[in-house]
Amino acid sequence: MKTKIKRPIAFVMLSGAFLTVLFSLPNTPLNSHAQIGPQRKVPGIASTSSDNAGMHTRANTVLPSVRYRSQIDLNQASVTLDRLDIRSVTMRAPNQIGVNRSVAVSPKTRAQKFVNPDGSQIIVLVIKSSGASGIGVHFRNFALAAGEEVYVYGPAPDSIVCGPYTNKGPWGSGEFWSGTLVGDTAIIEFYTRNDKNGKGFQIFEISHIFPGLDLRLRSAEPNVLNCEVDASCYPNSLNNAVARILFNDNGEFVCTGTLLNDRAQDFAPYFLTANHCVPTQTVAQTVEVYWFYQTTDCNSGVLRDDWVHQLGGANLLATESSNDFSLLQLANNAPGGAYYSGWTSGFQSTGTVVFGLHHPDGYLPPDIPSYLRRSAGTITNTNGTCLASGYRIDWTSGLTEPGSSGSGIWNSDGDLVGVLSCGSLATCSNPYDNYSKFADFYSQIQPYLDSGPLPYLGNISTRAFVQTGDNVLIGGFIVQGSGPKRVIIRAIGPELGQYGIPNPLADPTLELHDGNGALIASNDNWQTTIIGGIITQDQVQDIQNSGHAPGDSSESAIIANLPAGNYTAIVRGVSSTTGVALVEVYDLSPDVDSILGNISTRSFVQTGDNVMIGGFIVQGTTPKNVIIRAIGPELSQYGVPNPLADPTLELHDGNGALIASNDNWQTTIIGGIITQDQVQDIQNSGRAPGDPNESAIIANLPPGNYTAIVRGVNNTTGVALVEAYDLH
Repeated sequence: MKTKIKRPIAFVMLSGAFLTVLFSLPNTPLNSHAQIGPQRKVPGIASTSSDNAGMHTRANTVLPSVRYRSQIDLNQASVTLDRLDIRSVTMRAPNQIGVNRSVAVSPKTRAQKFVNPDGSQIIVLVIKSSGASGIGVHFRNFALAAGEEVYVYGPAPDSIVCGPYTNKGPWGSGEFWSGTLVGDTAIIEFYTRNDKNGKGFQIFEISHIFPGLDLRLRSAEPNVLNCEVDASCYPNSLNNAVARILFNDNGEFVCTGTLLNDRAQDFAPYFLTANHCVPTQTVAQTVEVYWFYQTTDCNSGVLRDDWVHQLGGANLLATESSNDFSLLQLANNAPGGAYYSGWTSGFQSTGTVVFGLHHPDGYLPPDIPSYLRRSAGTITNTNGTCLASGYRIDWTSGLTEPGSSGSGIWNSDGDLVGVLSCGSLATCSNPYDNYSKFADFYSQIQPYLDSGPLPYLGNISTRAFVQTGDNVLIGGFIVQGSGPKRVIIRAIGPELGQYGIPNPLADPTLELHDGNGALIASNDNWQTTIIGGIITQDQVQDIQNSGHAPGDSSESAIIANLPAGNYTAIVRGVSSTTGVALVEVYDLSPDVDSILGNISTRSFVQTGDNVMIGGFIVQGTTPKNVIIRAIGPELSQYGVPNPLADPTLELHDGNGALIASNDNWQTTIIGGIITQDQVQDIQNSGRAPGDPNESAIIANLPPGNYTAIVRGVNNTTGVALVEAYDLH
């Protein structure tokens, strides 16, 4: 083993109301990254917090010994253990990097005692395990009185500080491991008072982590091979979702794991690894996480200086040996800058291209060799070799090694689809690995990851000047998911006049077409239902009951239960009349397992009040990452006459404030919410416009109302698309 290793969609652009538009070319299929079917899919999301994940150091912690200016003598050790020869120690697996050593220490054993002026005492124990590169402390019978505290730290000025530990310790049982300190010495500082009746504690073992040079002496050495690929050569948000973990299971071990997003996008610290890494709650409580253990740049050989050592352990939520997975919830939040990986419960077929992110070898920061690596390959078998029901991955770039166990693989959409279980002996010659299938164990973790609503784009609307022929108003949208979506689609004209909009379309008609272009429903005047296609009965009462009945009898509306697929709504004027109109879609079934997405509107862009205006709402409790585009020149290749030659794009918030703008997507306009160049991000999104004169903005938008406005440079006119795509 490698080491067994709610969704309303309204097109409400009435005056101050702002809505959503995701767009693609009308009358052509609208593409979507989301998978349609019974599988579940949740996108990734970046942390917006500045949390330090519970990391404290001697530099930012006021220890009792500092407060009372106690002079601790590091040479007066309570226990000094002899150096270990790794060649004489039995190690259970390639990813084991340390052993436990028995001690018998308590506050009554060779302790340094300091009596403070207020009657309190500081009792200090110093434990040294000679030659260790890291040391941890195992407490039991821990029972402190109120006001008493225990801290554990190393002698270095920048050492992490574990604690304060109080009462019966962090798990309430009186038994726990401290975090791991760099070096071979642990200082245990016990603050107490004579008038308290706590029972104190016992230390009955410590962990001894071998230095890298010692690990090299092992016959099954976890060696970093020269065909490993530095993950920093492939910048990706997912790099910050992957972390090295250290844990104690009758010895110190390393594995890799991945921070997962959930449907609620509430930044709960769900962390996925392998069962053969963390099989029990006892082991989970010892988990320490090393975040951002990466190089500063491609092949720089320099470790990032913002890496974070997270203590506190975790709770084991679900685990299974046959599928070799464990889902943890970390006791502390992930640090600011971490990324919560997206995932899909869909099965991946043979031939699927995947990539992995993992930490090889047995080093820990600040040593450099075990920094994040990337491997790339293809699923060559869906019945694994060393894991019977797993994916077999044959690597074409990079490989995995001891320490990589528990790491993930991702498909080309950036969705996690598996967890590393086992594989071939680490070699640069034809390496392969077996990964457990996320789809196989998803049902066991679904209660945790799929318990809340995703943020989504809703209440979608576009306002434009409706002309005749090719210059009518055309809106496209996709229903995504496993259940049909009940919607109301509206064509609004006359009531715009009450909002001061000049020249409203007096009598708009509405058509609904499916993905093949077939007419499936139509309406002219919502109070008269046109039976035909998918409309089989009178809809007037349903429209009134929806709460979205148009305000004028000449306006049009259709209610439809739409299965997953592509749809187009077309607004014209009766008898080829022209004027300003809105095309709108409202979600009438926000609780079903489907959403509206990737919506697009095409119209003739004029000047003044007759530019094209798209509104959308980000709904939910967390931000949504979207790309908004203004498309013109490339429409000519689809036979659309008179395309807008040079469209500009503005994005406004719900107060009408301009928050972003663009003219020519290959040149970023810094300002508002745009703080850095976006060209590479637009290219990486897969949604880069096809012409350099077209415009695009990527934005991570908090819940609220937004408006996108498309104009022509120098008041030019022509046909354009305004689009918004959910980038997950």
